[in-house]
Amino acid sequence: MNKTRNRFAKIFSMAITDTLFSSSKIPLISIEILTVFLFYNIGIWISPYGSWSEWTNASIIGGAIYALCFTTAGTGLGYYDRHIRFSKIRIVAFNLIANLISAFLTISFMYFTLYEVTGRLTYLYSLGLIFIVTTSIRLILTKIAKHHPFSFTIIGQSEIMSQVIDFCSGDKSAKARYYQYIPYETIFRNDCTSEENFEKLLRTGLSDIVMTKSSLDSPDAIQFAFDSLRGKYQVTDEIQFYIQLFEKIPADYVSRAWILRHGIAKRSVFTVVIKRWFDIFFSSIVLTALCPLMILIAMGIKATDGGPIFFNQSRQGRYFNPFIMFKFRTMHFVEKPGKEIGGFTKKHDSRITKIGQLLRPLHLDELPQILNIFLGQMSFFGPRPEAEIFSNKMRQCVPLYELRYLVRPGLSGLAQINFGYAMDTVEDTKEKLAYDLYYLCNQSLLLDFHIFLRTIFYLIKGAR
Repeated sequence: MNKTRNRFAKIFSMAITDTLFSSSKIPLISIEILTVFLFYNIGIWISPYGSWSEWTNASIIGGAIYALCFTTAGTGLGYYDRHIRFSKIRIVAFNLIANLISAFLTISFMYFTLYEVTGRLTYLYSLGLIFIVTTSIRLILTKIAKHHPFSFTIIGQSEIMSQVIDFCSGDKSAKARYYQYIPYETIFRNDCTSEENFEKLLRTGLSDIVMTKSSLDSPDAIQFAFDSLRGKYQVTDEIQFYIQLFEKIPADYVSRAWILRHGIAKRSVFTVVIKRWFDIFFSSIVLTALCPLMILIAMGIKATDGGPIFFNQSRQGRYFNPFIMFKFRTMHFVEKPGKEIGGFTKKHDSRITKIGQLLRPLHLDELPQILNIFLGQMSFFGPRPEAEIFSNKMRQCVPLYELRYLVRPGLSGLAQINFGYAMDTVEDTKEKLAYDLYYLCNQSLLLDFHIFLRTIFYLIKGAR
């Protein structure tokens, strides 16, 4: 009986751990789709105008739309990102925002498409109930994670794992409190038998066993790893663990061969083809729809200082084929053909034109790049294109930098939504490259959709 109870407790604990600490957002999204759909209908039933005996097509459709809108808005806000999962303030704030967006979109769809009218008080019951239940579930999970952190041990030593240990022992991030490093020496002892070590292992509550490259030369370490597998613990190598923890690939610790095995060779031709058709289709729609706005912006630029409308710069493209990237000019023009005052911009930079102060925060100066996408020189999603001179310099300084040009450069990418605006230094370039390599090795339509949603909310917040 005790063994059965312990096994059930372990399975339940592992399920909670996987849900909270997994780099995948699917477990949490799946839970909330079901929760929102269910409590949307319960809210309608318990309202003064509802009935427990009614299960109409309108309530089913409305619940499904609300659930999809809620999880979509949540994804765009970053509500399911791991660093948000442990922030109580952001959980409550993002949940409320996602609910308000979902309520507005659901009511609009039901009214204008299905011509279904539901009372405001009834919707208020559903919205309130969904907010209370989903927020409570997330806060309870966060409470569980605080008392039962993601525990792991590392077999062997390495430079990359020292970064992980520093992360867990430091207080730079609130997320670090939810990760617990248990030194390998406190579990495995040479004066104990394999069975004794295994029994001790079962009492540690570990989630992962991390194998460094050096540990693979030790028979004792390998035996410990197999004992861990017998105890149904996950055993992973140091690079994969680092990637799962930080969701980026460190260029200093992987090789071209590693990238080939874990990324490029697995790229789906179907994904590449669909992505290109997506770029052509939506770039043509966006160019048509935003043509009046772009004309107004062009007229505004011309009217303010009479200089060129566009700032055209040679950028490094896919397979190192350079191309001219188009942008609306936002800085004062210098009397040199095709030149504009260069260098990094700062807050309240005097070089920025009046109209540029409006365009830059909203990223409207990037709109002409839609034409680059239509022409096949760029994509909506991918590593940001760099200037040729800078790109050639970084190829000499940063390992694997050239791999980012195996895909089309993008209007938006993982580095932009995760790292934000960066200086053109070697260290910042390495950090951006870590996200670019992660994108390269995990290309999918789902990842592009995630970047799309995050970018929309990124623009709405006016971030740079």
